[in-house]
Formats: sequence, structure tokens, C-alpha cells
Amino acid sequence: VGLSYEAKIVPFHMWAVDTYYASDNSITALLIILKSSILVAIIKLFFYAVQYSAGIIRPVLLFLVISTILVPSLLAISQERIKRLIVYSSIAQAGFAFAAISMLNQLAISGAIFYIFAFTVSEVLLFLSLNEFESSGANLVDNLYKIKRSSNIYAVSFVVGLLSLAG
Repeated sequence: VGLSYEAKIVPFHMWAVDTYYASDNSITALLIILKSSILVAIIKLFFYAVQYSAGIIRPVLLFLVISTILVPSLLAISQERIKRLIVYSSIAQAGFAFAAISMLNQLAISGAIFYIFAFTVSEVLLFLSLNEFESSGANLVDNLYKIKRSSNIYAVSFVVGLLSLAG
């Protein structure tokens, strides 16, 4: 439960949206890195300690995976602010990583570690480039067209980060 709380696994995710939104973007990027390290700790715990009771715990893990992917995705639909939308995406991305972790085999764990690294880099890129956009007034989804008025490097990094999270 403690690791799920820190990794923002549903139903322990509701504090993350307000905390990430209220934080400075550089602090939010640091929190994303901390979440990734918690997911790696969950990998160690589940792969080494829980694999002996995999038949018992796998249905619980699959329920957590499905709810961690669906709930934030549905809640993100109604968001108007870019930062809150990215935070909900971050929670859903943890669900995708948790899906590989719940398989409890070596190939899935290797894929999960790669995925955790990839979405951590993408989300840090998004939050650090979001600093530039908020100063130019592009903090709403409707104002996303304003990113082209800011630095081209930030705009390209933001788009690359969004596309990499989209798959």
C-alpha cells in the first residue's frame, strides 16, 4: 500500500493531481523521477518476494493495472489545463508500467524497466518545457497554439515528449 501510494497507483492517486499542479514544474519533474524509482522498487518487491504467491496476488494486480489505466484516462478527458492533463497521463503511464510488472517474468520486467526510463525522460521533458509555455500564457489546452510563439526548441521538445507518451 505504501509503495502504491508513492507510485500513484489507483486508488492512491488523488493527492498527486493537486500536488503536481500546485508545484513548480521543476519540482514536478523531480517528483516524476521519484515515482519512477518507486516503480523500480515495486519491481524488486514483486519479482523477488511475491512471485511465490503469484496465483493469489495476480488478480489483485490486474485489477490495480486496469483501474490505474482507465480511471486517470477518463478523468483527463474533462481537463482544461495542460499541466493537469499531463499529470493524469503520468498516472496512467504508471499503470502501463505496472501492467508489465504484474506479469512477474523476466522479459516483462526488462520491458517495464525500459518503459519506466522512457516515460520518465518524456515527462521530465514535458514539465521542463512547460515552464516556457506558462510564461507565454499557454497553460490551457485551448491556448496550446501559443507554443509556436515561444522558443522553437521548447516547442519541439514538448511535441516530442507528447508524441513519445502517445506511443
